Order: sequence, then structure tokens, then C-alpha cells
Amino acid sequence: MRLKPFEDILRNAVGLSAAALGEKALVRAVSDAMRRAGFADAEAYLAALRADPRLVDALACGAVVPETWFFRDRAPFACLAEHLRGFFRAGRKPRLLSAPCSTGEEAYSMAMAALSAGLAPDGFVVEAADVRQTSLETAERAVYGPNSMREDPGPYKRFLACGTNPETGKPQYAVAPEAAEAVHFVRANVVGPSFLADAAPFDVVFSRNLLIYLADDARKQLLANIDRLLAKDGLLFVGHSEIAYFLDNGFTSLGRSGAFACRRAAPAKPASRRRIPVARPCARSDVRPFARSDARPFARSDARPAASARPSPPATTGPRPGPRPQGRPAVASKAASSAANGDAPSPASEGLAAARRLADRGDLPKAMDLCQAYLRTNKADPEAFCLMGLVCCAEQQPDKARSHFLKALYLAPNHRQSLMHLALLYEQRGDAAKAAVYRRRLERAGAGEAET
Repeated sequence: MRLKPFEDILRNAVGLSAAALGEKALVRAVSDAMRRAGFADAEAYLAALRADPRLVDALACGAVVPETWFFRDRAPFACLAEHLRGFFRAGRKPRLLSAPCSTGEEAYSMAMAALSAGLAPDGFVVEAADVRQTSLETAERAVYGPNSMREDPGPYKRFLACGTNPETGKPQYAVAPEAAEAVHFVRANVVGPSFLADAAPFDVVFSRNLLIYLADDARKQLLANIDRLLAKDGLLFVGHSEIAYFLDNGFTSLGRSGAFACRRAAPAKPASRRRIPVARPCARSDVRPFARSDARPFARSDARPAASARPSPPATTGPRPGPRPQGRPAVASKAASSAANGDAPSPASEGLAAARRLADRGDLPKAMDLCQAYLRTNKADPEAFCLMGLVCCAEQQPDKARSHFLKALYLAPNHRQSLMHLALLYEQRGDAAKAAVYRRRLERAGAGEAET
């Protein structure tokens, strides 16, 4: 089967990256969609795809299985409810967006959080958008099975009526009318250039666990769409493995553990007119903390990190990583490098990609198990340690997360995502001095990339 034409169709239609999906997942998605559509010949199915958007919709649904549930990760919704209480006290009507909304559980969870914050059913607006018609049809029904209820609803229980599915005998949950009627669903492509082109700005945007599946041009379009649609002082909620991308592109963290919420960074202050001294090499004892506000985008420096600024090897209880590479450190494994050069993905890189997909779907224990299995044969890959750090962040285990990020930096001292998350972790811990050190290293890493 020729995969390239199917890759192009998915990329053009919904921005999906075949590399992010993995070759095996793509073959499985195409084969399953072809069988469901009644085609035995791949070329005939390809011709039908080019003529029928509904077949493309079905293929996209199979390529990225909608994985969502009510109050997924909990912390974002607690943060949202707290934020919306300010609108209630001010008598303002907030506008909220869930994009992509998948089968609707996230959008309804947002509505329930707004109601719990004191807002009346007509005192807020929730818009929910997705490109997949089948997902929207499920969302419009507002009735869900046990798989959608993986978290204890807690105070939101009153908005979910529990019953029994007459066909299966299993529990089912119906969204209360006051929450269901507050959500408006629309079919739209969140990575399309005209996405919600006529919509007013939103005070809150949830766009979680999509970025990991997107090709680079689709990522840029998503960022542009969010920038256009988010109000000047609005909040953006993203997935745990996505926040570094937004922090590197004009946003700053809200600083709420587990919420992965951010807002636009404030514009940089005008440069002082006083003469700035030329940087000089200095001993470690001469380094002063780099003072910066968390509400500023990262500036780039022309200085490269000194060898003395590299972290010492972290203590481990297991086998030590392989020998540190000589010369300029690489920030990716050999498998990742071959994928970047367009080579076929190796089984090792497929294993790490599978771990990423599990993490983005919320299956954190399995993602961690896959990372550990991967590291048994790829001991010197910083990407695996970084992913383990992200999983620990999502599980609210900051000490373990720091340990994994430090291991990634031992292997690749300029690993940007690890530097970013270490700075955030130390900020949340209240250690401004250490956070500043990692912020400065991050800026120097960015400067080094710009020079190459």
C-alpha cells in the first residue's frame, strides 16, 4: 500500500502529521477505514477519498481516535472555575471555546465549571468546534457511557443524571439541560485559516492534546488562530506535553500546578539607554541570577553556555546513561535524527512515539512503562527522559519530574523543553534563583540555534 497519498490527504484536510501518528498506526487507520467503507482495493479507495469529504472525515476519525472524558485531569477545571468567579463578581458574561471538542465531554465540563462558579445558564457562552461530524453527533446527544466518566465528578455530580442504557444494561450519563443548552457545537477545522473567522474574542480557550498530532505548518496555523481568537487578557489551557511550545511562542505560564494554563506574555519593556557592557567569560562564582519577570517573552542572547554551566551528572539508582557524546551535544537520539531526515522510522522511535500518544490520551502509567522499556535499549536518548518528566508533571510528582529533566540535560545540555520545564518547576517551588539559571540557559540555547 502506498502511504504517501493518504498522508497528504490527512495533512491537507486536518493538518495531521504522519510522523506523529507512526507508520503502524497510519496503516491500521487506512486499512480499517477502507474496510468500513467497503473497499478491497487501496487505489479505488484513494480515488473515492479524493471525491467524497465524508470518507476523509471517517479516515481522520480512525487516524486519531477521540480520547476524552469529563473533567479530564481535574486541575484545569478547578482553575477555570476559580477564574470564572471573577466574571461572576464583576457581572461580566465570559465567552469560552473548546477546540477541538471531540465528542463534547470537555465542553460540557467547562459549562458545569461555569455554573459552579455562580454564573447563570444564560450568563456565559461555550462554543465547541470539531472537524469530525461523527464526534459532533455524539456531542449533540449529550448522553455518555462509563468510558466518559473516569474521574469522580465531585461537586459537578448534580449536572449528570445517571441511568441505564436499555440496550447494553451499562450505566449512562445524561448532561443536565442547564449545562447542555449552554454549549453550541459547530463543525469547523481548528487548523483552517478561516476557523471561526467572524467570532468575537474568547475569554477562555481550551485546545488540548491536538498539537502533538499536527504537521509543522498546521501547528503554526493553530497558533495563529488561537492568537486571533483569544482575548487580550484571556486564558489558554493546553495539554501537558504542549505547554512548552506555547511558552516558546509568546505565552507565559499561569503557574498553577497541573492546570497547564497560560496567557499572553506582556510586551518587552523598551531597552534602557545606558550602555550595556560586553559579556565576558566568568567563573561560576561570578554568575549573578538573571532577573526577569515571568510575564515577558524569552529574549535571545548571543552568548553560548560555558562548559562550567553544564549540570553535573544526576544521581541515579539504576544503570547510568551511556557515555556522554564529545563535542557539540545532540538534542535528539539517533532514531529521532533519522526521522528528521526523512528516513523510515525505526522500531525504537515507534516505541517512543507510542509512549507520547499514550501520554496525550491520559494513559500515564502505560506511557511511563513504554519509556522505561525504550530506555533499556536506548539509554542515551534525552527525548525519553524528557517525556518521563512530562508524565511526572501530569501526575503531580515534581521531584521525580526534575530528576528526569536533569537526566535529559546531562545527555543534551541545550535540550530546550527540559530547560523550560525545569524553570517552571523551580518557579512553582518558589526557588526564583534556580528558575532564573534555567531561563538564562534556555535563552542561550535559543541563541545557539539561531547561529547555526
